[in-house]
This record gives sequence, structure tokens and C-alpha cells, in this order.
Amino acid sequence: MATVLESRPRSLSLPADSPLLREFYKRRSHMPGVEALDESDYEGFDRRTLLYDLALDRNGRTLLGFAPPMVNLAAALLPLTAEARRSEDPGWTRLRLRRLRRFRHEQWELALPRGWGAVEALEVRLRFANGLEFEARVERLPLRPVFQQWSTLQKDNPLEWIDDWVTYAVDQGAERVLLYDNGSAYAADLVEHCSRIPAEVEVVVIPWDFPYGPPRSHYNNFAQAAQLNHASRILGACAWQGFLDLDEYPVAPGGLEGLLRAQPRHRGLLRLDNYLVPAIEGEVPDGQLPRARNFRHRALAPRGKGHKCFSRPEGLREARTHNGRCRLGYLRRAVPIEEAYFLHFDRLTTGWKGARGGDQPMDPRRHVEENAVQRHYERDAASLLTETMTAGGSLGDAP
Repeated sequence: MATVLESRPRSLSLPADSPLLREFYKRRSHMPGVEALDESDYEGFDRRTLLYDLALDRNGRTLLGFAPPMVNLAAALLPLTAEARRSEDPGWTRLRLRRLRRFRHEQWELALPRGWGAVEALEVRLRFANGLEFEARVERLPLRPVFQQWSTLQKDNPLEWIDDWVTYAVDQGAERVLLYDNGSAYAADLVEHCSRIPAEVEVVVIPWDFPYGPPRSHYNNFAQAAQLNHASRILGACAWQGFLDLDEYPVAPGGLEGLLRAQPRHRGLLRLDNYLVPAIEGEVPDGQLPRARNFRHRALAPRGKGHKCFSRPEGLREARTHNGRCRLGYLRRAVPIEEAYFLHFDRLTTGWKGARGGDQPMDPRRHVEENAVQRHYERDAASLLTETMTAGGSLGDAP
């Protein structure tokens, strides 16, 4: 069974009665025909969060804050004073803030004194220009180094989809999965559920219950941009990390693990194209929850958009939803579709971005058979049957 850890962010928000609130980062909408946002769009906008998390980076030498863009809040809240101390220190040490404004989020770097070395825990206090104070004890999550891990941000997906995605990740060589939860209805029970996933894998559950952003404007969606970089800089104790959604299953005909191990040291990021997996009529029995194992066709042509990435944490300067920027000395590569791609399952959605198209007939001009994901579940079922028979059971004993 899976081993589960929980990592709770140390977040900070403006008080409920605060007259000071964040304004739109941009009033533009990405949707055609919508020229500008109006007051109704503030309902899904993050007006109050100042910090998603304040944490020690994966090396324990830098204190990092992840935040939405300050926008109008900067004039009232900055500059801020930051201090830290270890348990053995007699007093507080002033830290210098370096504020990095990244793609739809900010990173606040607070370098620790060099003489401290790698720090496992410390106390921190921040004091903003308007008098707002924040104190926290920061402890580094003890993660063992692994070669491959995957991370995702999800909300209210059926638990069966989480189980399927995690077991498939293990089949592809992942030793750890980072599961960021955006305030699901079952969030309180998620750790217990993940502990019952039948796979030898480490699952880290991170409550990331912050406003995602207004549906009409990608420019004002901050939570995922910060989550991607948090996964790399705070929890990236791995050689390679995949940034994917629960409806995305990477496929490498020669083996994903082998593809990653074959990359030269200067390769910082691999960018994968994808095929849409449509809902073909009759593939999902009536009344059943659609699952990745049901679908046996994909689009004939790759999408050429909506890419996803695998990266080396030490080579990644900034993660983005569909791309990333590498650090100096590292290069990214667009992987040819023959070497690797991912399957994007159209029916594995809760409809939070709007209704998807319905079932469609099989059309050999547009669709082709695809069973890479099914082979995983067939091997899984065969393994379970073998274990049952070896233990002296019968076919009736298998679930």
C-alpha cells in the first residue's frame, strides 16, 4: 500500500474586515467576445491571500514565500521586515528579502546566513509596512531523494481517478506523487484514502485550498502557477518531476523511465505533446463512471497545444502550466511524438471549465486504436490474479 505524508502550507491572508483588497492583475479576458472583467468576476478572484506558503527550500538553505501577485497591495504592505532564529540561537537574525515577480505569482527569497548550513527547522516572523505581523515555525519535510516523481493539482475528482492515475504513475517508474488538493469536499479524508492505494509509492498530500481564479480570465489565475513552482523548489527531492493533470497519462513507447535516464546532464526540461482521447460511443457502459481504462482510441493527429513537461528541479528556473524556463547552463527539448507523448482523456473531467462534447462515433479518418494505458491495467489485473492463486485462493476470491 501507499505511504502517505501530509505537508500543510503556512499561509497568510488579509483579515476578513480588511478594507484593503487585491485588485485584478489584468482586466483582460482570454475568452473571445469578453473585452474586460467586471465586478462579478471578483467572486472567483483571490483578493485576500498574501502568502500561499512560507517554507524551507528542498536544500534547507533558503526560506521561500510563494504568493499571488501583490498588484495594488505592494504600496500598502511593502517593505516588510523578516527575521528568523533556530532553536539554539539567542536572538533573531534579520533576513534580506528578494522579491521575484514570476508568471502569475511571486516568490519571496529570504537567504539564510551561510554559517547556518542546511536548516531543518526555524522560527520566522514577518512584519509588513501596515503593521500586519506573521509568525510561524517552519520545518522541512523529510523527503528521501527519488529518481522520478509526478505532481498535480486537483479538486473534487472521483477518488477512482486519483487511484488510477497514481497506480499508472508507479507503472511508469514514479516513486512519489505530490497531490495538491484545491479544497475538495472530501479533503479531510484524502490522506486516509490515499493510504489504501494498492501501490508501492509515496504520496504527499498538500492542502492548497486557495481561490483558483475567475473562469473568464487566465491572467488572474494564480493558485496553479504558484503550486507548480512550490512542487519544484520545496518538494522537488527528485531527479525528474512530471507536471500533469489527473486526465493526462504520459506514454513513451521505449519506456518513460529509460527516456528520462537517457537525457544528458544539461537537459533541464522535456516538453511533451499530446493526443486527445475522445469518448467513443459504447466504450463506457451506461451508468458507469468513465475511467481511463475504458477508452481504446485516440485522435489520429497530435494536438500541437496544451503541452506538459518533465523537468530536473535543479535545472528549472520557472515552471509554467504548459512550459518552463531553464536555469543558465540547462536546455529544454521538445520531445518528438514518436519518443513520448501524453493521452488527454476528454471524459475524465468534472466539467469545472464547462461542458465537454458528448460521445462520438468511431471515425477511422480521425481516430486510431490506442491501448497503452489499458496494458497497464491488464498487467495489474493479471498480477492480482497470480497473487490470489499463489495464496491458495480461487477466481471467486479476487475483487
